[in-house]
Amino acid sequence: MSKQIQTTIGIRNALRTTGKVRQLTPEQLEIPIDGDDKDEEQSDIDIWGELYEWARTAAEVGEVGVAARTEDGHISSAFPIREGRSHEIHALELAVWKAYSEREVPVTEVAIVTDNRDFSPCGRCRQVVSDYSSGAEVRSADRQGDNWHHVLPEEETPQRPEPSTVPAEEAIEDGSDTEESVNTDTTPEGQSEQLEVEYIRFETPVYHYKYKDLHTTFCNRDLKGLEFRRSNQEPDLLDPCKSCTGESRVQTIEEQMEDLRSEIREQVPEVTVDGLDPGHFDAEELGAILDAIPTEFHKFERSPETIRFKLSRAVEEINDSETAPKSFEKGEMEAMLAAIEGVGIVPRSPHLFVITESNKMKRVSLSEFQTQGRGGKGTRVTPAGEGDEPTSMFVAIPRDHVLLFTDHGNVYKLNGCEIPHMTTSEGGTPLTEIIPLDEGESVEVAIPMTDDDHEFLAIVTRKGYIKRTKAEEFDNILSTGIIAIDLEDDELRDVKWTDGNSDIIIGSRGGQTIRFDESQVRPMGRTARGVKGIDLTSGDGVTGMSVIDPEEESQILSVTKNGYGKRTDADDYRPQSRGGRGLKDIAIDERNGSLVDVETVTEEEHLVVLNSDGHLIHTPVSGISSMGRNTKGVIIMNLNDDDSVIGWDIVPVSTEVS
Repeated sequence: MSKQIQTTIGIRNALRTTGKVRQLTPEQLEIPIDGDDKDEEQSDIDIWGELYEWARTAAEVGEVGVAARTEDGHISSAFPIREGRSHEIHALELAVWKAYSEREVPVTEVAIVTDNRDFSPCGRCRQVVSDYSSGAEVRSADRQGDNWHHVLPEEETPQRPEPSTVPAEEAIEDGSDTEESVNTDTTPEGQSEQLEVEYIRFETPVYHYKYKDLHTTFCNRDLKGLEFRRSNQEPDLLDPCKSCTGESRVQTIEEQMEDLRSEIREQVPEVTVDGLDPGHFDAEELGAILDAIPTEFHKFERSPETIRFKLSRAVEEINDSETAPKSFEKGEMEAMLAAIEGVGIVPRSPHLFVITESNKMKRVSLSEFQTQGRGGKGTRVTPAGEGDEPTSMFVAIPRDHVLLFTDHGNVYKLNGCEIPHMTTSEGGTPLTEIIPLDEGESVEVAIPMTDDDHEFLAIVTRKGYIKRTKAEEFDNILSTGIIAIDLEDDELRDVKWTDGNSDIIIGSRGGQTIRFDESQVRPMGRTARGVKGIDLTSGDGVTGMSVIDPEEESQILSVTKNGYGKRTDADDYRPQSRGGRGLKDIAIDERNGSLVDVETVTEEEHLVVLNSDGHLIHTPVSGISSMGRNTKGVIIMNLNDDDSVIGWDIVPVSTEVS
C-alpha cells in the first residue's frame, strides 16, 4: 500500500528539477533600478536579437526553431524532434526545458522562429513554460526576422504554485518548518488555488499522476490514443510510478541519445562520442555503421546522402533525408543500434504481396514456398474459409518503394517494408490503415520501383487506351497520393516501366496481342487519358501489358484463367502500328478460359501463380513448354472446379531464392 499523497499538489512533478523556481522582485532583493530607459531599451533589443539568431539557426533544421534565455543569460535552442514515428517533442518545450535543466535557473525570455503566422503553443508547451520560468515572455518572428508578436506575454503566461516535494503532514513529522515546506505563494488572479490531480492506471500494477485537462503524466507519458483508467481517488493497493513522484530521474532526450551513441561506438569504433550533437554522424562514421550492419548492399558511390538512402531502405524506422542526411533522431539511432545487432533489417529476398477482395494487404517471403514442377495445386498463402478472396498479387523486394494504383486513377507510394509481413494463416491489414484511400477506392495494380533506370511509366486500360508519362513525375508523390490517369468510364489494367526504346505488347481476354514501338505513344501528363493502343472486338477487354527489349532475345509467357500457359519467342509477334487488332496469341476455349496476362520472360527466371482459393505455385519458367502463337499451351496449375487464376508474376534471376 502506498503512502497517502495530497491532491493539493503535495507531490513533485518529475519534469521539475529539485531547484526552486523563485519569483522575487528587484525590490525584495534590494537591487537598485537604473532609471535610464534608453540603456534598458537597448539591452532588451540586444537580448531579443541574440535569441532570434539562435532560434533562426535551429529553424534551419526543423520547421520551428526556439531559443530560451535564463535569468543568468544562458541560452539554449531546439527544433522539433520525433521519437520513431509517434510522439513529437515540440521545439518550445524542449528549448525551455534544456535552458532550465542546464543551469537550474528560471527562463525569462523565449524567441520562436517560424513562418507559420498562426503558430500557437499547445497546452503541453504552455505548461512547460509555466514549470520552468518566472513569467517568461514568449515572442515569435518569421525567418526574415519580421512580424514579431507576443505569443505568451508576461501577464498571460500561466503561473502555478511550486509544489512541495513532500506532503505537509510528512514535513511536520520530519521536524521541518511547515511554512517553508508547503508553498504559500499567492495564486494569480482568476486562477484556482489548487491544480486537480488525477490518478491514471494501465494494465501494470502501478499508477501515474496527471493534471486534469492535460494529456501527459508527470513522468512525461503521452496519453493520446492510449487506453487507461482514471480516478480522482488515489488507489490504495497500488504503488505510484517512481518517475511521477520524482524518486527516479527521467533522462533527457539528449542524454538518451548520448547513451545510444556510446552503445553504437562499442559496436563501431569509428564513431566518436565527443561531438556536441549526439545524433550527428560524419561521412566516415556513416560508412562504418553501414559496414557494421549484417546485410549486403549493392556497390554504390558513397556520400552522406547515398549512405542515408541505403540505410533508409535497409533498416526499419530510419527515414531518408536529403536536407539533413547526417542527422538522426532518437528513434532512428535505436533502429541503427538494433540493425548492427541484426534486428529490424529489411530483407533483400523477394516477397509475395497479396491484395484481397476486402482491400486487405500483406506480404509473405517467397522462401516459404518450395519450387515445384508445373501442374501441381500449390501451397496455401491466404487463410481458408475467410470469404475474402485474393484479387491481385505482385513480387517485390521489401527494400524497394512500391507504387499502388487505384480504381480512382490515383497513385500512392510507400516502402515495401511498410506492408506488414504476415504468415500464410493471416488475412492481411486493411489498406486504409496504410494509405489514405477514399471511400470505395481500391488498389488495382501495384509496381515496385527498382534501382533500374526508368524513363517512362506506361499505363494501359481495359478499353485499350495507353499512355506514357515521364518517370520523374512520380518521384515526389504526396502521402495523400496524386492523380496518375484520367479513367473516365474506363478501368485500370496494367502499369509498366519503360526505358524509352522498348516495344510494348498488349494482351486481351480474348487471346489477342499487339506489339508496337513505344515511341508511337507520345509522352503525356499524369491527368491525360491516353491514346488507342489496341482495337478490341465487342465484349473483349485488355488484361495486361509487357515490355520487350528489341535488342535482346526473349520470350512471351501467356497464362490463362484455368491455369494453362505457354512460352513463345518474342520474334513471333511482329511489330505493328498502334491501334490495330493485333495477332492471335493463345487459343481461348472452354479448357483454357480467358487470357489473364502476358509477360516477357527468360528461361532462368521463375514464375509464381496465385489462384482465387489462395493457393500459390512457384515453378521454373523453363518447365513450361515453348510453342508458337495460337496454340493451347500446357497446364501450369491444377485448379478445382470453382477456382481460377487471379494473377501471376515473374521472380527475377537476380533475386531468386535458393
